[in-house]
Amino acid sequence: NDGGSRFIQSAPRTPKHLQETPLFHYGRKLACGFGPDALRPSYSYYAADLTAAYSDKVASFTRSFCFLNLGKPSHPACVIVLDDIRTADPSFKKYWQVNSLNPPEATADGVVLSNSSEGLTGKVRVRMLRPKPEEREVQILSGEAANSVFGQSFTPPAPTKPEGHGVRVMFSPKTAQASDVFLTVIPVSDAEAPELPIELAESPTTFTLTLADRVVVLSKTGKLLDQPFQVRVRPGRSYQLLLTGLTPAAWSVRGPDSKVQFNAGVEPGKNTALVIVPGGDFEVRPEAIPGAPEFQAPPDFMPPASPDCTPSG
Repeated sequence: NDGGSRFIQSAPRTPKHLQETPLFHYGRKLACGFGPDALRPSYSYYAADLTAAYSDKVASFTRSFCFLNLGKPSHPACVIVLDDIRTADPSFKKYWQVNSLNPPEATADGVVLSNSSEGLTGKVRVRMLRPKPEEREVQILSGEAANSVFGQSFTPPAPTKPEGHGVRVMFSPKTAQASDVFLTVIPVSDAEAPELPIELAESPTTFTLTLADRVVVLSKTGKLLDQPFQVRVRPGRSYQLLLTGLTPAAWSVRGPDSKVQFNAGVEPGKNTALVIVPGGDFEVRPEAIPGAPEFQAPPDFMPPASPDCTPSG
């Protein structure tokens, strides 16, 4: 099933034909940034406008995707996905779906996916923060239901393989409206690891997520941030403060009493900045602070890769 995207029964003849023909244009890159180390980045960020992948029933659709390398054997990584979608008709229902080979475990804020191999078990916790639990519905489809779409049954391409007996989990808002936001945090861990605490703060223009030693700011609407905003960082330790979705400019981060001050040059196409800060209330502004340093990551910024490998999915 195409999931609502445009179905193209044609193929481009040349790379030039692909680039110049709107029929084949399924999306537009908005931002792509990673770092601070190019070979072992602590974060990777990508944002795309996917409106063109759909028919006129979708007025706008942007997706922001952030991968965090947490550098911990028990919690090696986390993925943050932010979808902002608006339909031409508010009655068009929207679904956010994740597939798994094994039956998931339902939780208060989503599901836990798991897989085992060679005596190791990995878990992927799908934690949907928006819409809130009371504002959404969740369907877990298995068996024949997993291979049917709104009453129409399909035969899996390889029905004898595990993929032919998978499970589909679908989240959807309870209330029909033109615009919806799906904010999902997906930590990866081994089977015995405790759940990773996650905090969410929301402003009119931003979502701010705090987890492990990271604070991640996302543009709430999919549009680039070009106005000052506030970030609260929990006290007690230092955090990597990752700012995403910034308009290209000379930005600055100011802490309480201006004791912590950094400048950050945000490049076109990357739209990200990263600094290390202690706890406190910070102001982020699209202007440089005269004389303030630019943050430079130390050589040992990221720990070496763990030799252990835990399967997940």
